[in-house]
Amino acid sequence: MNGQPRFLYFGWWNLHNFAHFDRDRIGHRRWPKKQQDYEAKRDRILCALREVFGRRKPHLLAFCEITREAARDLAARLPGEYQIALPPRYPQEDGFHVAVLYRTGFGFTPEPPIIPSAQEDVREGTRPMVPVHLGLPGHLIRFVACHWTAFDNASSRVTRERLADVLRRDSHAFLIPAVPVSRLTRHLVILGDLNEEPTAAIFRERLIGCRDRASSHHTHWQDQGVRRIRLYNAAWRYLGEQVPHGTAGQPVGAAGTVYNDSQDADRRGWRTFDHLLVSSELVGDLPPYLDEGKTGIVFTPSMRDEVGIPRPFEPGNERGVSDHLPVIGRLVLREAGP
Repeated sequence: MNGQPRFLYFGWWNLHNFAHFDRDRIGHRRWPKKQQDYEAKRDRILCALREVFGRRKPHLLAFCEITREAARDLAARLPGEYQIALPPRYPQEDGFHVAVLYRTGFGFTPEPPIIPSAQEDVREGTRPMVPVHLGLPGHLIRFVACHWTAFDNASSRVTRERLADVLRRDSHAFLIPAVPVSRLTRHLVILGDLNEEPTAAIFRERLIGCRDRASSHHTHWQDQGVRRIRLYNAAWRYLGEQVPHGTAGQPVGAAGTVYNDSQDADRRGWRTFDHLLVSSELVGDLPPYLDEGKTGIVFTPSMRDEVGIPRPFEPGNERGVSDHLPVIGRLVLREAGP
């Protein structure tokens, strides 16, 4: 690693059907019909990332609903040098994946994807989860990027529950290995569109996502037997309006991480489906720790329409990138020098 930075900047974003141009898929609903349409969306994503991060070069960016070719193109055009962690090709995949872009020279290493086994009773096209490790002096941080099955029917809820169990067991195995392999302190960061609200039972009964930081530090003697990990879910803070009413100038703010523009009134509106879960020591007092003051939903002018709703990209529209908003964060890796 070429010197340890003081801060690590990261982000998560569901890019909503960001597919490269493929002549064989022109008639497919989620794919661009022209090369120019693909390039326009790509350039709009790059512009939005510049709005979000300014001159900073994020160290890790995790995306979903992106094709392999689009991820490689995006990585090549971002300022800085990025490597890509992608899942291998798997049966019945739809072409859209989770991709993690990470800066070279900072100690990142890609890890084997988390692929649900046949024993989990999930369909073959279920997306793998993509982990990347960051090695620091005395510490190891595991980032896991996830995109769980959509929320449109009862069977998908069962699949999400099974994926939560897969991730729970994987997280336990990493944080509390059966055979200690080093003296490194281990930390976990989970980023993803999990298609569940923070209030969902899945975060109480399966993958524990505490609403308060203190509860993530508490353990129970029964936790070990069921391989239960208590995590802090920062997405609890993203519920509802992000900007207080009466603020000077009343800037447009988000009321969740995704806006569903469904014709079904019961499904239309804001949801908080994009999550940031961290293990307990990342909400401690010593580095590395999560700097929540620099962590949250980002809503820039290019992402919203004239009434402040995030819209997906459509050819010819002046604005719009995705119906999801990015979640960005900062880890403090070391305190300021004397």
